[in-house]
Amino acid sequence: DRVKDIYKQKLTKITFDRGGVWTTIPAPEKDSAGRKIPCEDETCTLNLNVAALTDIGHLYSSKNALGLLLSTGNVGYHLTTKTADVNTYVSRDAGKTWTEMSKGSSIYESGDHGSFIVFGSDQISSNQIYFSVDEGQTVDSFKLPVKFEIYDVIGEPSNTASHFIAVAITSEEQGVLVSIDFSNYFPRMCAGSQTLDSPDSDYEVWSPHAAHSLSNCLLGRKINVVRKKVGTQCFNGENFEMKSSNQNCECTQ
Repeated sequence: DRVKDIYKQKLTKITFDRGGVWTTIPAPEKDSAGRKIPCEDETCTLNLNVAALTDIGHLYSSKNALGLLLSTGNVGYHLTTKTADVNTYVSRDAGKTWTEMSKGSSIYESGDHGSFIVFGSDQISSNQIYFSVDEGQTVDSFKLPVKFEIYDVIGEPSNTASHFIAVAITSEEQGVLVSIDFSNYFPRMCAGSQTLDSPDSDYEVWSPHAAHSLSNCLLGRKINVVRKKVGTQCFNGENFEMKSSNQNCECTQ
């Protein structure tokens, strides 16, 4: 009961300037099924499980998947750990905006520099493993012959490969290791790193910046990051380098 009371007081806030300004996270307008999420006013926000205090999936990021964040959480007036209210969310712009990727709590891992996301329910027994090949914008799944509960999804430590292993246990308490290989999923490697943002290029330039700032500055710099366009049907490959450049901005208060 004390834990429940504590969670009733918790709100998720985010800062883009090392604590200068803190803001709540706007709730997504629609859920993963395309239905409108009811929110009566601005005090209804997205609250995320940032810390690993429970057995519910928590905030995930990788230095080789810049801008990509995954977390479980809920839309409402405070953070809750009720299984029925918790869903899985993804951000492609370093936390500025979020979308609901799937219903329920999940455990997840990314690969191919964030292009691939593999996840599954960590709360219920299922024979389905879910995946996204466009940074969580769309989700597909495949079925296995037995039901199991996933404890972990493991990828290559640098999050650059397209191979994963799901660690699970069946209802008969038998351990299961599921090897997942996406190396033949797309027919070609991405191209166009020298012609960024052009129609023929598979890549775009993304600039992270503070949600409350009118400029493209983040901590005094304009940062440009090269990453794959959403919906592009190609592999980055393990040798792809997510190049970035930065330029100092004029000083402000």
